[in-house]
Amino acid sequence: MNIPAIARNFVVVGGARGIGAAIAVAEAAKGHQGFIGDLLPQDQVDPALTPYLESGQIQYNGMNVTKADSVASFRDSVVERFGTEKPLALIKMAGISKRGDLTNEADFNGVQLMVNINMGGDELVADAFSKVLSESKGAIVLASSIVAESGKSTQGDQFYQMTKL
Repeated sequence: MNIPAIARNFVVVGGARGIGAAIAVAEAAKGHQGFIGDLLPQDQVDPALTPYLESGQIQYNGMNVTKADSVASFRDSVVERFGTEKPLALIKMAGISKRGDLTNEADFNGVQLMVNINMGGDELVADAFSKVLSESKGAIVLASSIVAESGKSTQGDQFYQMTKL
């Protein structure tokens, strides 16, 4: 991840596990201060984050990217911790993959949740952080998975690809 060296503060939306957690760990290992927002409770985060969470180098807040009030509350926590004096790197990783038969109601609801998180969540987060990023002269860093980027899909991945691209 190439975040400008001056950007010592970072936020990973969807950073509890997977690629988001790996990015948070890599940035913290460089000495950067971080903040993670995720739908998962903190006791379910990737264990690699534990030393950074315990030291306070990374802070964790629950956040639901499908709810504007949750995103706004998360943004306010980030600003309270970091202010806007230094550039902020907002790394948007939030995403889930759901597969299934869309004629099945449960599967359809799962795919709808995926759309709400992967697409709607990006819009809510970008809107909520736009003023903060402008004031801090920060940047949005978009990251995705190899499945979304490859253009090759297995059964059901095409919905994930559409929502993450």
